[in-house]
Amino acid sequence: MERKPLLVSVVLAALFMMASVALVSWNSISSFAHREELVGHSYLILSSLNRILSFLEDEETGERGYLITGSPAYLAPYDEAVKRSKNEFLLLKNLTRNDPVQQKNLLALLALSERRLTYLKAGVSLRKKRQNPSSRQSYLLMDLAKSDMDRIRSVISKMREEESSRLLKRRDESTRQSERVHLVILGGYFIAFTMIMLSLAFLFRELSAHERAEAENRRLTREYEDLYDNAPCGYHSIDQNGLLVRINQTELDWLGYKASEVVGVKYYHEFMTPASRKVYEAEFSRFKKSGRIRDVEFEFVRKDGSTFFVLSNATAIRDENGDFLLSRSVLLDVTDRLRDRKMILDLNDRLTFHAHELEAKNRELESFTYSVSHDLRSPLRAIDGFSRILMEDYDKVLDAEGLRLLGIVRENASRMSGLIDDLLAFSRLGKAPLSKKWVDMNSLAQKSVSELLSGASFPGQIHVGDLPRVLGDPSLLSQVFQNLLSNAMKFTKKKPDPVISIEGQRGDGEVVYSISDNGEGFDMKYYKKLFGVFQRLHAQEDFPGTGVGLAIVERIVTRHGGRVWAVGKPGEGATFFFSIPVPLVLTDDPDLARTVPDRAAPNDLEEAES
Repeated sequence: MERKPLLVSVVLAALFMMASVALVSWNSISSFAHREELVGHSYLILSSLNRILSFLEDEETGERGYLITGSPAYLAPYDEAVKRSKNEFLLLKNLTRNDPVQQKNLLALLALSERRLTYLKAGVSLRKKRQNPSSRQSYLLMDLAKSDMDRIRSVISKMREEESSRLLKRRDESTRQSERVHLVILGGYFIAFTMIMLSLAFLFRELSAHERAEAENRRLTREYEDLYDNAPCGYHSIDQNGLLVRINQTELDWLGYKASEVVGVKYYHEFMTPASRKVYEAEFSRFKKSGRIRDVEFEFVRKDGSTFFVLSNATAIRDENGDFLLSRSVLLDVTDRLRDRKMILDLNDRLTFHAHELEAKNRELESFTYSVSHDLRSPLRAIDGFSRILMEDYDKVLDAEGLRLLGIVRENASRMSGLIDDLLAFSRLGKAPLSKKWVDMNSLAQKSVSELLSGASFPGQIHVGDLPRVLGDPSLLSQVFQNLLSNAMKFTKKKPDPVISIEGQRGDGEVVYSISDNGEGFDMKYYKKLFGVFQRLHAQEDFPGTGVGLAIVERIVTRHGGRVWAVGKPGEGATFFFSIPVPLVLTDDPDLARTVPDRAAPNDLEEAES
């Protein structure tokens, strides 16, 4: 439940409780007054019974005194008592008119009173007629009157008991009701007081929350105003005529004006160059209809006369009838972007020109390399052929030194032929397209080991671990294994127990393979020469080779989007690593495989040393 409805509910409940208490109090007071009337009525009845009894006793006393003494002085009280008793009986009859029980008792009392009065009147009449009536007659009348008087007292006592019982009951009811009313009133006022206190607590809390909310709103308003004024982009609003009605400080700083010089004074188009004004006039008409413009470029003129370019985006604010009221416009200063774009276009033009030049030079270089390689083969074959003829046909003419020199000639010719072959192979790697498929690297490594061992003896051990498969060109990856294995076998030939290990494991978006050996190793300070063409770290006499094999490995792996590095230590062996990227989408169709972006090669020296 929300706070405001809850507060209203509590207040209404408190008011309802107070109204209920007031109603209960009013009803209780009315009921109490009614019971008090009944109590007073009972007292009146009891008083009337007492007076009747007193009057009847006065009648009897007067009658007896007159009957015994014959003195007329007793007749006046007698007559007065008779008269007053009749009036009292009328009053009692009226008081008990709604009480059937007391009315019944009253009838019996009246009957006894009338009969007794008859006896009393007979005694008075007898005394008047006879000055000295017989005692027997007097006593008889007195006994009869006394007997009725006893019955009268019994009836009056019964009526008293009946009325006293009712009086006690009414008093008890009044007391109990008074206690209940007190409890109800106290409880009701306590509940109402509690609810009012709760209402006040809610109200104070709401007021505190309202004050906090107002403080937060003021803070947010200041933040929004600060954000609006100091945003990195320009904000403004224009009316249907193009008059500026609001603008932030960023845009004012761009234009070089104060707010008082712009807001409600200048029109938006007044800051534009003539060419941009034409664009604005056309776009503003469309904008008021469509309610939106996107990425419209304008050139603005500052107060000092300099210009800058902005990119404008805006939405329309409309009234309840859908008519245009204001714009909500955002400007981006794209002067630097346009300058950079022009520089990039110029640079692209230059790069395109240089690329064409480089492509032409590469074609010339490839043609030259191919021509030179083929042109060199003929003199090399001639040198090798003639030196072989000399060794075979003139071995008896030439001494040992001459034969040795011819052998060196033939050996160098053969080496140069190998260099030409490697150079041609290296140049062809950049031309042929990759034929990628999923490659079983275990089978590829085992096949490479078998081919190398079939052509040369190796006294050591070659271990092939569990190699993950990759997406690549099988023939080129086979050449990588052959070149690295050949390199490892060459540099372990002087070890008594050579060991070569081939391992592979998945990394972060790539599979990394390694070929380790316990051969000669190398000094890490010469690391950067490893993968250069014709670069060698050992003497030709110790470890013959052309110095192109590792360069070929590096070019093949780079074409696959991978990287190559090595770690070594003189006399303790070396480990060569190469990685192949893993496709982000695993599929058997190489055309659908999307590989991870090329990773920058590590700092070779730092990684190797670590």
